Amino acid sequence: MAPASPPSVALLAGPQLLGLFFNWALQGVLIVQVYIYHTCFQKDSLALRLFVYGVLIFEIVQTGLVTEFAFDIYVYDYGNVASLIAFHNTWFSSPIMEAMISAAVQIFFAWRIYIVSKTMILAGGIAFLSFSQMTLGIVGGAMLKSLNPSSAELSVVTPILGTWISLAGFTDLVIAIAMTTALLKAKSGIKRTDSYINRVVRLVVETGIMTATVAIVNAVLFTAVPSNLLYQCPALIVSKVYANTLVSNLNSRAFHGNRIVTDGTSTMSSHAGAGSRAAYRSRNPSNIGGPGTVMVDVRQETYIDEVALEETSKRVFLKTPTPSTKDFDSASS
Repeated sequence: MAPASPPSVALLAGPQLLGLFFNWALQGVLIVQVYIYHTCFQKDSLALRLFVYGVLIFEIVQTGLVTEFAFDIYVYDYGNVASLIAFHNTWFSSPIMEAMISAAVQIFFAWRIYIVSKTMILAGGIAFLSFSQMTLGIVGGAMLKSLNPSSAELSVVTPILGTWISLAGFTDLVIAIAMTTALLKAKSGIKRTDSYINRVVRLVVETGIMTATVAIVNAVLFTAVPSNLLYQCPALIVSKVYANTLVSNLNSRAFHGNRIVTDGTSTMSSHAGAGSRAAYRSRNPSNIGGPGTVMVDVRQETYIDEVALEETSKRVFLKTPTPSTKDFDSASS
């Protein structure tokens, strides 16, 4: 029987290069996401803000390590096929760091589920699954450090890493189902609140399915075709997908209908409040303090745990010269 032919360079370098490109691109997306979060939610709790900034720093380090091994392969060892299959620092930057960031994001969502559903058993079960997959990822990564890629001992690590990836994907599916169920039960019958909940449900389902899909595809390619590097394309973006999922879910609070919400206060587009005859827009802020007083109804929307939408109304008195009826008629037209 003829020995199996070695995989082509295209099946080694191609998926790896694609994974590197996607990793760098998603790092850029994450930076923009965190900037939006920093701009819109400076009044979030200090712990939550530090968590988000910590995730960004963690991912910058991961991208730096990924770039370092890319230079090893495609610059310093250019043309050396053996360098393509060497582990370099991927034993740490891929399984260990990805297991850590996925566990952090999953536990965050477990806490969200507990806040919404008040079910400790469900949240605790998700946290247990998350810690389990993180442990498997760290153990598998540590074992890779001392192994040669062509060593027969590599077959011992493969089931551990395959179980880690599969368990991470399963945990994502559980989170998506649990969060969707909890959010749907939180509907109050108020049209605006229910509309917001529906948008959050769609976002949770989409991001949950995305992270689970990336993890499952990674597991299938890693276990089914270990002779090439097809699995490295999804493997190199796992951590970025989790990080972007976290921040995008937090940033979803910033947009509601035609409002852009900053620190819980909505900035409305220029249309009249309830019961107003017309919309009035001041063209000269220096007029504030004049003799007239215009009473404007402003809605303030506060989102609690991305679910409870509490609407209160407060009156803001803007002292401007009293506009004439002609001004109101022209504004309404």
